[in-house]
Amino acid sequence: MMNEVMQITKHDMLLRDVLKFEQGRIKVMQEERMFLQKKVFTKWINSFLERVGMKVEDLYLDMRDGRMLLKLIEIISGEKLGKAHTGALKVFWAENINKSLDYLSNKVTLSTLTLIGLCWDCVCTVLDRDLGKSLLKRSWTTQSQHGLSTVL
Repeated sequence: MMNEVMQITKHDMLLRDVLKFEQGRIKVMQEERMFLQKKVFTKWINSFLERVGMKVEDLYLDMRDGRMLLKLIEIISGEKLGKAHTGALKVFWAENINKSLDYLSNKVTLSTLTLIGLCWDCVCTVLDRDLGKSLLKRSWTTQSQHGLSTVL
């Protein structure tokens, strides 16, 4: 009886350790994917913004006021969206972002968003092929082995 309890306890501890290890791997893969997406998306944005002498250094910081987003949409669409507010208050940032979202909501359809998502996956894989393949392979393996629906 005592041996059975000890075996169950050891087994439970092993399973807990394996689960903890796998959760850690999934977290690392998610962080790698986020880093990859940020890097690729920043390069893609800069390929457009360099035409007007602008550059994104930190995607999250540089895009938060909406000014570069407005400029990016203007460059891609070829249409003027109006002057961006340059104030430091978040209300101005929100107005710039809302102006961008209003434009996109009038111009972009659901099928376009699906196509954009597919293109984005291709871009991630092509621009950083080695890391992209590694992440996709690990993601597929993890999903297959553990029945996870969303690792990436």
